[in-house]
Amino acid sequence: MKKNFKTNKAYFEINEERLTKEYFKFGNASKDFQILKNIQENYIDQKKDDWHYRALKVYNKPSQNSLEMEYIPADTIRSVFAKNRKSKNFYHMGMWLGILHKSTNEPGSNRVIAFRDFADLNFLLEMNNKTAVGIDPGNFEQLMDHPSISIVTGVN
Repeated sequence: MKKNFKTNKAYFEINEERLTKEYFKFGNASKDFQILKNIQENYIDQKKDDWHYRALKVYNKPSQNSLEMEYIPADTIRSVFAKNRKSKNFYHMGMWLGILHKSTNEPGSNRVIAFRDFADLNFLLEMNNKTAVGIDPGNFEQLMDHPSISIVTGVN
């Protein structure tokens, strides 16, 4: 299976179980890679109420304008909600974010890895396997901040 699509930020190519994201703007790949790798290394996968919350896997070092990550055959929370208008779908987005904050809390402080693009398009739900994954935290320089930053910057 090979599939292509693009957004206003990047061109995507899906090949088997890997997705290559080629950015239109140079430098974004290394910033995204840095925060995704940090989340991957620190996120503590958890199962709660039959649901599995986990980090997205990224592969290798990125080039100047592209990176490779795992392809997850899932739907965004936005599209899941459009098909089935149950607010419980958004519960998984909050659970995932809470686990990220608990997994990355600096001892003795309120600093955590901030997920600065907290939007329903950046969280995937795999309904058959009951898996939730955050995919695009936003490529900001400041990785650690107060937990509320994830929500505050996401609603702006």
